[in-house]
Amino acid sequence: NMVQSMKMAVDLAQIGVWSWNIGASTIEFDERLHRYFGWGEQAGPVSLERAFEVIHPEDRARVEHAFYALVHDGQHFEQTFRGLQPDGQTRYFQTAGVLEFDPAGHPSRVHGITREVTAERLAAESMEEQMARLEVLVKERTTELTQAMEAASRANRAKSEFLTSMSHELRTPMNAIIGFAQLMENDPMLDADQRENIEEILKAGRHLLSLINEVLDLAKIESGRVELSLEPVEMQPLVQECLTLVQPMAEARSIGLDAQLAPHLVAKADRVRLRQVVLNLLSNAIKYNRDRGQVVVALSRPPEAAGQVRLSV
Repeated sequence: NMVQSMKMAVDLAQIGVWSWNIGASTIEFDERLHRYFGWGEQAGPVSLERAFEVIHPEDRARVEHAFYALVHDGQHFEQTFRGLQPDGQTRYFQTAGVLEFDPAGHPSRVHGITREVTAERLAAESMEEQMARLEVLVKERTTELTQAMEAASRANRAKSEFLTSMSHELRTPMNAIIGFAQLMENDPMLDADQRENIEEILKAGRHLLSLINEVLDLAKIESGRVELSLEPVEMQPLVQECLTLVQPMAEARSIGLDAQLAPHLVAKADRVRLRQVVLNLLSNAIKYNRDRGQVVVALSRPPEAAGQVRLSV
């Protein structure tokens, strides 16, 4: 019947049942609750004082207040508390109760259930501990990452300061080389070969000076202050100048330079940076070539792309 089904469900769920006639000095507990709190194996009444004594002192006032608030104010009664065991251990319980009313509509009885929730509570506490440890770990890692980023920022600033300092240190002797080469260039006693050699010194010196200026620009790039100077650049003279600069590097390994440069092609670019790009391409082509190899440099206008210039290495 229904009563037996209810009792079976309560047993399977390991729920203890209790009831209290409002105003009585005792409260009825079933067998399970008697076993829970060490009162023996038989169901029966227990004094209210004895019933509340099994609640941990830190939880008792809260549970008592909620219990009587159910009776006086009809408030919902559901509490979790620590229950003191006969063996001295502390276990966790959850209890809830509802009012029964007499025919006149007055509250006459409280019916309740109590079940042990120690396993669930310990699992929750374990999860909280894990979360707390994880939070500490995240904070530690965040601190480490912040410190690493600050160290990287300091290193980057130091690098930029070093680049700027070295660029200034290099420009002074480079300007001296170019200046004295210009003085020699004006000497009327020079023959044609000497003038050509001095012209090469000046070309290489001016290019090196522009590279030093590029290093200064690198420091500007890292601080976000770089400016590009876009202008029409005639490509054939620029590429030819770069070929002249890498000629000694190619001759050292007997690498031929085959230049197929269409004239009168103009590109819009930053002259200094474009020259650096071409020099990088040429020097790599020589560096990773084989001895007695060949580098082919072609400058043309691609038929399929109007308004563009094609440079291939």
